[in-house]
Amino acid sequence: MPETYSDDDIEQMAQRNAFFMQKMSEHFKAAGEGRDSEEVARAHGRLINSGRIPPANTPLQNLTENDVAALESALRSPAANLEDHIFLGTTAHTLLLYQMEAMKKLPHDIMDRVDARTIELRSQPQRPASEQDRMAALVPPRPPPQLKRPTSTRGIPLSDATVRDMLASPLTLVGKGFILQDTDLYYCITSVSASVQECTFSLQYEDTSYPAEDVSSSELSDMLLNSVAL
Repeated sequence: MPETYSDDDIEQMAQRNAFFMQKMSEHFKAAGEGRDSEEVARAHGRLINSGRIPPANTPLQNLTENDVAALESALRSPAANLEDHIFLGTTAHTLLLYQMEAMKKLPHDIMDRVDARTIELRSQPQRPASEQDRMAALVPPRPPPQLKRPTSTRGIPLSDATVRDMLASPLTLVGKGFILQDTDLYYCITSVSASVQECTFSLQYEDTSYPAEDVSSSELSDMLLNSVAL
């Protein structure tokens, strides 16, 4: 990555973050209404067995530049069925996590600017649906796979300073999983948005197909202090 970053560099990174978040939300929502979770799980399994999506917890460093380019190209395709929605939602999630890993190499002040711009973009009203979007919306919606606890559950306790650092760069929390210690509940932060007052985080819990609730920064801080990071 370059040692200096222009406003265009920051805008491009923020636009990519916002685009991946938008597509992940769109496809999982389109796949998530009125379908039996077992049917969705079977479809998800077929995608893994066919090699169309990687198994859960596949290391991001295994992705090549060609892999990333292919995923980005695929993400701009319309969804025609349940498996397409699962594939595209998962693709958007993978690309977002890949981008988050790349952003860890940025200077803190640049990362903060990218975070702030991404949150600003995510808080803006969505554009009107295109004809392609409207056609995709005609596909019967079905739920995404349920959130499952990773095989390795050795957690890392979080200190006050660590939690403060996490909340100072909220986008780095997207896609991260934690276990709430007093209830042994696994949860994942799926997205972040902003109001005039503060950030709001969407949480998805173990064995559910959708984000269950939104929490404020202070509420998430309390949860994280009672959690271990996976």
